[in-house]
Amino acid sequence: MPEHLKVDHNQFAAGEQGLVDLLEGLIGGMREYIEGSSFNPQDPPWGTDVYGKQFEVAYLDTHKKLTEAVLGMEGALANVLEITSASRKNYLTAQEDAVITVGNEGRRS
Repeated sequence: MPEHLKVDHNQFAAGEQGLVDLLEGLIGGMREYIEGSSFNPQDPPWGTDVYGKQFEVAYLDTHKKLTEAVLGMEGALANVLEITSASRKNYLTAQEDAVITVGNEGRRS
């Protein structure tokens, strides 16, 4: 009977690794976008006329906010990974305790 309560630890670990891979890909993609959309301030890719300056102000403000959002997202995703890992460990501990308890109850009967 107790063995029916068990969940395969390898499936838990594989699911966790899948989440790690997914989130690392998301973070990597966001970082690549930020780095790819950066520019050399000495050689901006827009003109230096009035319109170029207006564009620069808007672009720099937007790029700064995007960078801050990506950094915040990285922190949030890291928290998701920590919670997932802790949940897996807690579940497996509870599972082991339940199997032992059910096994002991079966022996008493």
